[in-house]
Amino acid sequence: FDALFSTSCRQAMRSDVAYGVFLSGGIDSSLVLAACKAANPDVRSFSIGMAEADFDESAKAAAVNRALNIADSHTFTMDQDAIVACLNGVMAATDEPHGDPGFINAYFLSQSCRPYLTVGLAGDGGDELFAGYAPFSGLGVTPILSSLPDPVIATLKAAVRLMPASDRYLGLRFKAMAMMRGFPARDEEERFAAWLASDESAILDQLMNVAIPEYPELSALTRGGTRMQRLLGFYQRIFLPEFVCMHTDRAAMRFSLEVRSPLLSRPLIEFANRLPDRMKRRDGQNKWLLRRYAEQVGLPADIVRQGKQGFTFPVARWLKTALKPRLDALDGHWADGLIDRDMIKRLTAEHLDGRENHYRVLYHLIALKAWRDRYPSILTEI
Repeated sequence: FDALFSTSCRQAMRSDVAYGVFLSGGIDSSLVLAACKAANPDVRSFSIGMAEADFDESAKAAAVNRALNIADSHTFTMDQDAIVACLNGVMAATDEPHGDPGFINAYFLSQSCRPYLTVGLAGDGGDELFAGYAPFSGLGVTPILSSLPDPVIATLKAAVRLMPASDRYLGLRFKAMAMMRGFPARDEEERFAAWLASDESAILDQLMNVAIPEYPELSALTRGGTRMQRLLGFYQRIFLPEFVCMHTDRAAMRFSLEVRSPLLSRPLIEFANRLPDRMKRRDGQNKWLLRRYAEQVGLPADIVRQGKQGFTFPVARWLKTALKPRLDALDGHWADGLIDRDMIKRLTAEHLDGRENHYRVLYHLIALKAWRDRYPSILTEI
């Protein structure tokens, strides 16, 4: 891994223009910065800070900069005004509705970095290659849950719903509901799709008075190999290109910025996919190999041990404040019957009252409305 990764980072640094590393403070981007520092002592890092403590990774990024002795580092703070401005920019620049709030963060980082560089290096791909997401932690209990009768699963889901709602990042109720979303399922394809989908995909099905197509060809991703390998295939073929790389690339190119991902070099992808499962998850840890490598290159222990934190902002919280005008605008927009307006009112009321956290489906509707405002006749034409 060291040989392949170091080579990939050196190749990504080849540039006739200014470049730097996008540093979140997570394991993947920290490893990219460490490898680039070994090749170029003057490499620069660029990070985002957030006012809300449970979403802010700037302290972790600062710790990595200190450990690696990065002399030239930059941190840009996202506040509610910046979020609203970037949201307007994203909604006006996309030619398809996209419901991942991480798009806003990528847009803000690209916009903020552009005066300093033309090429950015990112840590995209580590989670999809080395099993970094929460569902990989749940694979061990999948056989147990799969064996339970449907009434027992229904009882467990009801118990999870009784847990208090929270707008904190990855709260306990959120993670428990995400896990239970995959049960019951007819097969692994259905379970994997449920884990990758919105945690309120069933609500979206009820909201939209149109048939959402299924894609049976995706079943090929669940054939052969271990359960972990099949889930990794799902992430690599769907989530990585359609979400992670898509919003990184589109946000960056909006400002004529090129982003390169050293972890996604072909040799590294082929190497990672040949590794046995125990090199990816072991002793209760996801991304086992990357954590051991991070120890070897001298990253701080807190960085090595940390859990997954997504590249996003407090959507659930800010739907009640800075983003509330967009939430209010949903009511009355769907006169054509595409969306169940009464259900929107119920979901909005439950979210604003703190009874439920419906931020995903509400944000998806905000993205869909903005896209329809930009292309008002497109659904009629389809």
